[in-house]
Formats: sequence, C-alpha cells, structure tokens
Amino acid sequence: STASNRQHTLLRKLNRKKYRYKERLFLLEGARAVKQVITNQEIHIRSLFFDESQRYWEQSNWRRAADELEVATLS
Repeated sequence: STASNRQHTLLRKLNRKKYRYKERLFLLEGARAVKQVITNQEIHIRSLFFDESQRYWEQSNWRRAADELEVATLS
C-alpha cells in the first residue's frame, strides 16, 4: 500500500533528533543496512518503506521480509 500522510509526516519528523528521541524510533536507509538489521534480529522493525521506483518489494528476499512487517511504498 502507499504510505499515508501520517506516515509521511512521521518520516519527515524522524529526520530531527528531537522526534527520534521522543518517538523512540529512527530511520535506517539503504538496502544493505536494512538487510543487516533484518538478519541480525536484535532491533525490532516496525515498518518498511520502499521507494516505489526501486521496486525492491518484487524481489523474493524483500518479499519475505515484507510479509512479516507493515509495508508501504513512497513515490
């Protein structure tokens, strides 16, 4: 599904340290970094957001991760 306005707002806010601390969340960007966190399983992943133009969710390894998490695309 496409990310909601609320999700877009949260993602923008998480660029600021104040909101990351308040929400106890952070952004992790990049395919390699995300794959490492998924594999490690030490950090709870709340949501995955895919860049619509990259179409990562169509790849089998990402599809498995997406089946277990809340997923949205960003255009």
